[in-house]
This record gives sequence, C-alpha cells and structure tokens, in this order.
Amino acid sequence: MTAVHRYFIDFEFAENGETIKPISFACVPEHRYGEDPDPDFYCVFSDGWRPEDCNDFVQKHVLPQLRADHTNTVPRQFAASYLESVLLDAANRHGAKLEFWGYYCAYDWVALAQLFGEMISLPTGFPQHCMDLKQEMERLGLTRSDLPAQDTGNHNALHDAMWVREAFRMLQDRYYPEPPAKELR
Repeated sequence: MTAVHRYFIDFEFAENGETIKPISFACVPEHRYGEDPDPDFYCVFSDGWRPEDCNDFVQKHVLPQLRADHTNTVPRQFAASYLESVLLDAANRHGAKLEFWGYYCAYDWVALAQLFGEMISLPTGFPQHCMDLKQEMERLGLTRSDLPAQDTGNHNALHDAMWVREAFRMLQDRYYPEPPAKELR
C-alpha cells in the first residue's frame, strides 16, 4: 500500500461569477512527515486581486482577518513553488502520494491549480482532484453540527484549513480507524 501525505487547504478569494481571484491561501499537513518540518503554510497574495474588487461579504468577513504586518504577503508564483518543492519533494522521498482535502473545495481546487497555470499544468505527482470533506459528510449522513466547532477564524484561510484537518481527524477516528501508520523517515 502506498503511503499518503495528506494536506488540508483553504483559499479566501474574490469572485464575480466569472473569475476566481485568490486573496489568501493555507496548506497544513496531517502529520509532520518524519524529519520533514512541513510547517503550516499561510500567505496573502500580493498579486491578482484588489480590495475594491471584493464583494461586501469578503470586505466584511475576510479582509479584516488578513495580517496587517504583511510579512506573509507573497506573489502567487511563490506559493506554487512552495507546494511543488516542499510538498512534492517530501512525498517523493517517502514514496508517498499527495492527497489534498478541503471543505466545499471546488473553487479552492481551481484556485490551487491556477497557481500553476492551467489544470493540466499541475506538477507531475499532484493529484488531479481534491477530496471534499463536505461530500464525505453527506456520504456519512453528517451535518456541520456533527463536527468539531470552529470557535475562531472563520474565513481566515489558515484557521479554516486547520479546522478541516481537525474535522478530518475526527471522521477518521470515528469512521475509519486504522492501525498507526509506520513513521516515514
């Protein structure tokens, strides 16, 4: 059985029915894979969006949560390079496949793929799809109230991605218990 490196993603974005403009992005690992640090990754994009293009919801709920110090502001290409170099390299060293999870993640996956250009431009070794926690909940007959509460950070990409990881772990513990994974080194 092939080892899996799971990552939980979330984007905050502006959209107008025709385009998706990523504002911020987070990617958090399921585990610290062996010696690899795989830190939680969070950034605000310095390109591709403008506050004045955001709808009222984003203006009210997303923009106030962006870090004011801008130490985490990067161009979209930086996030693409990080994903490819850090995540893919770690997976390849361990003979693992990458797996991404999100919540209501159709737009998130399009936004992630567009970091690399077109969908067909995803790096070799990246999956062509994202696993959706919401779809898994429906399959299991669960509602949001069956999952851990997200007490802070709604519509903050890092807090949302961390919540997806927490909710996934709860589902895995409750519905898919498996023997402890062999530590990958």
